[in-house]
Amino acid sequence: MSFLYIEPYEVRHEILGRIKDLEEWIDFDYGMDDMIEVDEQDSIKQLLADFLVKRNIVRIDGEAIRPIIDRIHFVEVRLSGIQIMEIPKPLPYASAIIGVIFAYPNEGIPKEVTVHWDLFNDNIQRIPSMSIDPAGPMPYDLQPSDSVLRWTNFLKHYKLPTVTEQKVKSASVNVRIFSIIFILLILFTLFRNGWKLTGLSKWKKFLFALYIILGILAFPISYRTKVPYMEKKTYSSPEAIELISQLLKNTYRAFDFREEGDVYDKLSMCNDVGLLQQIYLQTRSSMVIENQGGIEVKVDEVLVTKVEEAFQEGEGLSYRCNWMVKGVVGHWGHKHRRVNQYDAIIKIKPIAGVWKMFDLDIIEEVRL
Repeated sequence: MSFLYIEPYEVRHEILGRIKDLEEWIDFDYGMDDMIEVDEQDSIKQLLADFLVKRNIVRIDGEAIRPIIDRIHFVEVRLSGIQIMEIPKPLPYASAIIGVIFAYPNEGIPKEVTVHWDLFNDNIQRIPSMSIDPAGPMPYDLQPSDSVLRWTNFLKHYKLPTVTEQKVKSASVNVRIFSIIFILLILFTLFRNGWKLTGLSKWKKFLFALYIILGILAFPISYRTKVPYMEKKTYSSPEAIELISQLLKNTYRAFDFREEGDVYDKLSMCNDVGLLQQIYLQTRSSMVIENQGGIEVKVDEVLVTKVEEAFQEGEGLSYRCNWMVKGVVGHWGHKHRRVNQYDAIIKIKPIAGVWKMFDLDIIEEVRL
C-alpha cells in the first residue's frame, strides 16, 4: 500500500506491505515457514530501507526529490488499526509486515506531487493507494498501465499556518474630541466675560447651556490615538487572551518544521533564548503518541480558556493561563489524535520591540 501525505512544509510517502511480496527484488533467504528472529530484524530493516529509497520516485512540482528515511518499523494489524511493534518478537516470514516512512521537506504547500510506483510483477498487479491533504483522503488504485499517483493542489481556501512576531504596540488613549471642543467653547465664553457667569446676555447664556448639554451628550464619542514614544505595557483580559493565544500558537506552529535548526529559529520569534531548550524538549515529549514508535502529532488548534494577571516582580507581565492543545497525525491511512490541557504561569516581556515568553511554569498537564 502507498500513502502520500501533503502537509504544511512537508510531503511524506509511506509504504506498507509484506516482506515476502518483495522477494522478487530482494533475496531475503527465508523459507515460507521460517521465522524472522529479533536479532535479524534490524538488518532486514536496513536492507529494505536501502532498496526502497531508490524506488518509487517522488516528484514535487516536477523535481525528483531525494527522501529522508524518517521511520521504518515492523507493524501489525489490529482492530484499532496499524500498530507499531514496540517490543520486538520473532515474526513469521510469510506474514511479517513492514512500514516505511519517507519524508520530503518542502516550502509551504506544493502545486503538484507525483509518486511513480515501479514495484509490479505477475502477482502484484494492483497497489491500493491514497493521497491525503488538509481537505481529506483521496483513494486511488495503481496498476502497471496507470502507475503514477498524482496529487494536485485544489486547496482554494486553505491558509498556510505561519509563525509571526507579536510586535509591541504603542500605548493609546481615547480622545473625546467633541467634548473637548465644547469644553473649550465654554472656557472661551467665560474668558470673554471675565471668568464670571453674571452679565452674560440671553443669547450667550443660551449658547453656554447648549455647550454644556452637547458636551455631555458627546462624551461617549471618542477617537483612539497612539501615544508617541510610549509602549503599551498593560492589557485588558480580552487583549491578554489574544496576545497569549498568538504566542502559544506560534510556539506550537514552530514544530511544523522538520529540521531542528528551523524549529529553533521559529521558536526564537516568540520565546526568549533562555527558554528555547525547555520549550523544545517539553513540547516534543508532550505530543508523542504512545505505542507508535515516537510519532508526534502536529498541533491544529490552540484554545486559551482563561488568562488572569499574576503578581510579577521585576520587568514584564505574568499571567496564570489555562489552555487546550489539539493535535493530529496521520500514518498509513489512520489518524491519531491527542488533546492536552494545561494550567501554567506564563511570563512575557518586550524584547527588541517584540513580545516574547521568557518563563514558563507548567502547574498541571492533563492528557484528555
